[in-house]
Amino acid sequence: MLIPLATMVGAVLGLYLSTWVAVVFAMCAAAMAAIVAGGLWHRAGAAVVATAATMALGLFVGPTVQQTYLKQFGQRADALVVDTARHVNSKGTELDVCRVVDTSGAVRDLGNTENC
Repeated sequence: MLIPLATMVGAVLGLYLSTWVAVVFAMCAAAMAAIVAGGLWHRAGAAVVATAATMALGLFVGPTVQQTYLKQFGQRADALVVDTARHVNSKGTELDVCRVVDTSGAVRDLGNTENC
């Protein structure tokens, strides 16, 4: 039970901190699944299945948690996308940016985390 729980905690933390946090948690949980099933239980087939399932859980649980959070606590707002561009951050990574105007006239720049 602790291996899937650690995977889900890592995916949720990855939404707020960094993608690399989720990757590290998922890889550690997959390694633990392989060690437990393959090393301690001596079941090679179960080790492969447990490792693949742990990696799939880490891959899909993060976006699912984000969508569930937005459905529960987010609020819908009418807005119009007026411009799209690419922004280069301080690390040199190019990011997509959308400029939106809502019904009150407020202008916001949305990035990848806001589903630009």
